Amino acid sequence: MPFTYTQLSANVTQPCDGALGFYDGQNDYIIGGWLNGTASIDAMWKSQDGCNTFQSDGTFPFKFHTGASAIKNGIIYLVGGDIYSQINSGDYIRSSRKFENGVWTQINANCGIENRCIGQLVCDGT
Repeated sequence: MPFTYTQLSANVTQPCDGALGFYDGQNDYIIGGWLNGTASIDAMWKSQDGCNTFQSDGTFPFKFHTGASAIKNGIIYLVGGDIYSQINSGDYIRSSRKFENGVWTQINANCGIENRCIGQLVCDGT
C-alpha cells in the first residue's frame, strides 16, 4: 500500500524546513525551522483544530533547526539543534529541554552532545 498525505490546509505557517512538529495530547505545534537555507528561526505555532489552522504561539527560547526530539507520556523532549549562523559557522545548541503543560523547561544547559544536528532521540523508559 502506498504512503500518502492529505493536505488539510494550504499555507498555514511560515514556510521553512528543519522545523519540529509534535502533538502534546491537546494541541499540535510547530517550532523552529530554517528559512531559505540562510537563517534559523524561533517561531512557534499552535493548532487547536487538528492542523487545519495554526496561530502564532510566541517564540521559542532560541533560534534553531534540526534538533532531536522524542515524546513520552505526552511530554516532548528536545536536544540539540543547529543555530546556523553565517557569522559563527558551526554553531549548535547543547541544551536539553522538555515541553510539559504548555511550558518549556530547560533540563540541562550542556548535556554533553557535541554534534550540532542530531537525527533522532530515544527515551529509555525511565
